[in-house]
Amino acid sequence: MGIRDEKCQQAQGVLGFDIVKCISLCLIILAFGLTSVVEAQGVSTSQAAQCAVSTVDENEAVLNNLSESELEIIADSIRLNEEILNLIGNVTLKDHLRTIKSDHVTFDRKNHVINAEGHVSVIQSDSRYSGENFRIDTKRDAVSSNSVRFLLYSSERVTNGDRAVMVRGNSENLLLENGIWELGQSSVTHCPEGVDDVVINASEVELNTNTRQGKARNVTAKIKNVPLFYSPYIGFPLGAERLSGFLFPTLGYRSRDGAIIEVPYYFNLAPNYDATISTNILSKRGLQLQGEFRHLGVFSDTTMRGEILHKDKIHPNRENRYAAHVESNWFDGSKLYSRLDSRWISDRKYKDEFAGFFSEYDNQYLRQDVEAGVFGDQFKVSAGVNRYIIASELVDDSDRTHERFPWASYEHLFQLSDEFSIDMGLYADRFRHPSKLSATRYRTDTAIEYLYDPSFGNMKIRVGGEKINYRSFSNVKSDGQQNISDNNYSSNLSISSEYFEADGRLFFDREFLTGDSRELWTIEPRIKIVSSPKKRQQNFPVFDTTVRTIDVYDDLFQSTPYIGGDRVRNVKQVSTGVSFSLKGPSGYQSIRKFGVGRIFYSRNRVPILDTEGSTAEPSLSGTDKSDIFLGANIIEPRWRIDYGMLYDDNTDLVDQATVRLSHKYSEDSTIGSVYRFKRDDNEQIGALFDTQLNSGWRAKFLLIESLKKHQLIKSEIQLHYASCCLNIGFRVIRELDDKNKFNNSYKFFIKIDGFGIN
Repeated sequence: MGIRDEKCQQAQGVLGFDIVKCISLCLIILAFGLTSVVEAQGVSTSQAAQCAVSTVDENEAVLNNLSESELEIIADSIRLNEEILNLIGNVTLKDHLRTIKSDHVTFDRKNHVINAEGHVSVIQSDSRYSGENFRIDTKRDAVSSNSVRFLLYSSERVTNGDRAVMVRGNSENLLLENGIWELGQSSVTHCPEGVDDVVINASEVELNTNTRQGKARNVTAKIKNVPLFYSPYIGFPLGAERLSGFLFPTLGYRSRDGAIIEVPYYFNLAPNYDATISTNILSKRGLQLQGEFRHLGVFSDTTMRGEILHKDKIHPNRENRYAAHVESNWFDGSKLYSRLDSRWISDRKYKDEFAGFFSEYDNQYLRQDVEAGVFGDQFKVSAGVNRYIIASELVDDSDRTHERFPWASYEHLFQLSDEFSIDMGLYADRFRHPSKLSATRYRTDTAIEYLYDPSFGNMKIRVGGEKINYRSFSNVKSDGQQNISDNNYSSNLSISSEYFEADGRLFFDREFLTGDSRELWTIEPRIKIVSSPKKRQQNFPVFDTTVRTIDVYDDLFQSTPYIGGDRVRNVKQVSTGVSFSLKGPSGYQSIRKFGVGRIFYSRNRVPILDTEGSTAEPSLSGTDKSDIFLGANIIEPRWRIDYGMLYDDNTDLVDQATVRLSHKYSEDSTIGSVYRFKRDDNEQIGALFDTQLNSGWRAKFLLIESLKKHQLIKSEIQLHYASCCLNIGFRVIRELDDKNKFNNSYKFFIKIDGFGIN
């Protein structure tokens, strides 16, 4: 848990911004801070495995079997002089807490003191340390030494059985008592052994394994042996614990925002919730505040984010601009659930100018969704609200989408036997629009399904009926000239239909012996019939329905030609296709899939949507089948090809095509490309190059270009170094926005020690 995803804030040199000034300012901020970075991201499984240290299992097993009064001794020479036990040569001394290995050990049995000399190493259940001289008071459980190397690891094991490194380093002296490590002049790191990407040098260090927190004074932090900053004091966690404090600033530059300095502060409020507040300086815009709060409950998780830009300098009216997002999911562990996902913005330009706050799915609208319900093994009852905020200047108020406010649904599956089932659905929606026809829609759909499934194929038959009823109303204030009837809508519209579906497929498998292994060829012919009576639906409103497109092979066999619930099926069609697949030997990734097919329509009943309110039948002469779809997927251990095409045999032209190619030419390096074509639309080509360099750095290059317009759409160059304790690099992006204007973004980012320091 901790910091948010990085925003587009980069260092640069192309447009004249002096990165040295930004770095200097950030170092001053850190130097006078009372506490440092620190927050617990929690090491992921892959990171934990990378940062893991092998523990000595045989010693741990012996420790667990020894009582407090027992000792196990191995040595070349053992001498007992009164109360002094003298052990010489290849000494191994074990008690219930630790294992000591040394050249020479003396044990004062009266005072319970062990002195180890020579090459000494000590292994405990949560640490190991080594040096030349150790004094161990077994009665007080205290250890002292000069010139010591130490390593503390977590008690939880990762997937490979080892344990993750919490902290390691070396010190001029050590005093360990009651779980508290007091160290003198020290070098400390969270990196695994053999990797010193991030090292902290301090005059004093305290490691408290009870609170799992560390402190250091007079600190100099080095990255790849280069000093990064100085601070008189920092606090840091051991393992996955968290501390409140300032996080590392982020430096960046965006062409529309100017130079950016972001200084976050992390609040460790409780084990299950935290918060981050960031102060951002945008040279062209002003001061921006960002905040994030996260809570994880027994049955719920909640995230709240918000940001406000005080009197935006480039806004015409210098107004305060803001955005907010709340996401919450609740499930009581049995049958009840609820979901909230809502966003707000101050104006329609905000999303385009600060896109980092929003997801890639936020296009022209921002959704506000609320849903709650109850479900069981065979039923679900739910209700909710779907509202939309216009987030683009390209959308006019009159063209905005309808809101579903509110909606409710009930779905029930009656499983009568392994072959027979009854599927029933009841739906109610209220569609609202400020300037267009609005209505309440009631919809029912009930079907009986029979499934016959032998080993060589299966047949599914579905017979059902559906009904849609609209009760219209208008939110438009009457001006004495416009009314609903002008759009050929009546106040009540109703339509019902029956449908029949038969979906059958066969499987033809054959094994071929290739050398010492077997390959499996499968041919699967498939035919699906969907039939419903012809219904006139031109007068019905369009709220949430679009016509389905064919993008992949399975799209040929959809049960309804529409997405949404504004239309009954109104189709007689036969979907036909055949697919081929070849699977390589077990444990070897080699898969080839090919598919070809098309849909045949009866009497030119091609799925269409007439949104003009016309009652006339559309002219579809000669259109009685879909384009031919051809698709292929070839997957090998090091390369992959995905291909899809729609071919119009009436015009002998390709309507659309997509080709993706990727090649993994080494264990950590990939090159890929994509080509997209759509007739009478855009044509794009993209390339990706992602490779691991010998120095440990990784380089990435991305390019997307419009071939039809001969115009760059997006380019990105990224260079970064990543290990389990350090992620540092920069990224440069040049991207075309909706207004055909290029935006440039430069980011310099640092994440340290796996704690998400940004």
